[in-house]
Amino acid sequence: MARFLFVVPPLTGHVNPAAGVAAELAARGHEVAWAGHPELLWQLAGPDALVFSCALPADAPERPAGLK
Repeated sequence: MARFLFVVPPLTGHVNPAAGVAAELAARGHEVAWAGHPELLWQLAGPDALVFSCALPADAPERPAGLK
């Protein structure tokens, strides 16, 4: 089977759609991993998700002020 890496910014709206796709891929026997903010990914993708941390610094804003 194939291996998939989902790289997502730390925004719930980006993780949620990918989580469903990732779950279906895993159910079909593929290896699935994530790169992003670990705490958010474990919360949304599940505590057993394979996560590679590439989180923002703790003092970074949630998102740019002009982004809606």
